[in-house]
Amino acid sequence: MVSLDQNINPEPEKTCDRKLVFKVQAKAGADSYPLWSSGFTPSNKPEDPIGHYKSRDVEIWESLNIQKVKLSLFTVAPNMEIRDLVFNGTGSNKNNWFSKIRLISSPWTDLKTEQTNFFSIEGDEWIDTSERYLYRRFFINRNYGGCSVDRGWLIVLDGNSNVCAWERGTGNPRIMFSKLPTNVNFDGDPDNVGQVDVMAIFIKTCDD
Repeated sequence: MVSLDQNINPEPEKTCDRKLVFKVQAKAGADSYPLWSSGFTPSNKPEDPIGHYKSRDVEIWESLNIQKVKLSLFTVAPNMEIRDLVFNGTGSNKNNWFSKIRLISSPWTDLKTEQTNFFSIEGDEWIDTSERYLYRRFFINRNYGGCSVDRGWLIVLDGNSNVCAWERGTGNPRIMFSKLPTNVNFDGDPDNVGQVDVMAIFIKTCDD
């Protein structure tokens, strides 16, 4: 059986092999977006099995001649599961590679054709005076219209988001995704809303 560490930290095989540049560990405590959006500060090592990781390469993104970017979702228990999204990285920067127009492939058959009201790393942030707040990052969403009809594909919940019942939980960040081959109703279909242990981002500086 292939271990999680082997999947997110493959042994180098060639100079053009994929490279891990960012990792979010579910419920590790620190939020994902401040780490991504801030400048580089030394953090965990890429081989560390627990905790977030950010490579210096994120901050020099535009100088790396990136051809492809892969975002991978890993579920460790009860069985190893991996879901990948691949993006065209040519001419991209650290934020705009994560977009519908650059999407090459994904686990969801409807993502390229359905409407999206959010498809960005920054996602949606909202705070009001009654201590309700949301921090929805790496957010790929189809529609709002009230918590009961929220539909989407992927979301990283920072800061203990609490506006809707479906996003409340213990520990942050939490990485949620549609287990269906299509988008999912986050509130109305909880059995098909999965949570993963790790979200990892890899780059390739050659085409294949």
